[in-house]
Amino acid sequence: MLTRIAHAHNLQSLTLNGRLVDPGSASVMFAKDRIIDGRHTLLPRLEAFIFVMVDQDNRGLYSSVTRFLREREKLRMLDLGSCPWDLVRGILCDLRNLRVLGVHIHRVSECVIHSLLRSIPTQMVAINLSVDLSEGDLVRILLISMCQLTHMPIRMNMLVILLAAIHCPSCISDLATDRSPNTRLKR
Repeated sequence: MLTRIAHAHNLQSLTLNGRLVDPGSASVMFAKDRIIDGRHTLLPRLEAFIFVMVDQDNRGLYSSVTRFLREREKLRMLDLGSCPWDLVRGILCDLRNLRVLGVHIHRVSECVIHSLLRSIPTQMVAINLSVDLSEGDLVRILLISMCQLTHMPIRMNMLVILLAAIHCPSCISDLATDRSPNTRLKR
């Protein structure tokens, strides 16, 4: 099936969700992409890519996928599911037109949030952040970090961050009820 998809040169949106029977073959397919004269040979018109694998912790596969995504000027939406954060962070600077990002970070700290906010393109309008564990009050860290980073455009300061809090269910209610003046967004 992936071989057929690889030959769909006009494909603009691709969602792969589930379990791969043979992750090695998928890694090889994604690794075949080349950039010739500024154009990708595999899925050159890709604007939206969702790659959410279930019960697969295959760093080699995710490495191939992130290499495949490098320098994709047309890409506007990206969700790599449980891809390791360091691999996702490594490609964000190449995706200048990215507007929507879904990212899973296993363990979040203030340093990781600063890294996330520094890495995202300035045109970003939505982030879906999924977290397993938080070192501290995640909502407070997010809001304070957003206010401290001066490169963030005004609309980013009003960004709604969706927390699919796997092990932090209180994070969503904290966001709705937090009235602390230290965490209010600057206007």
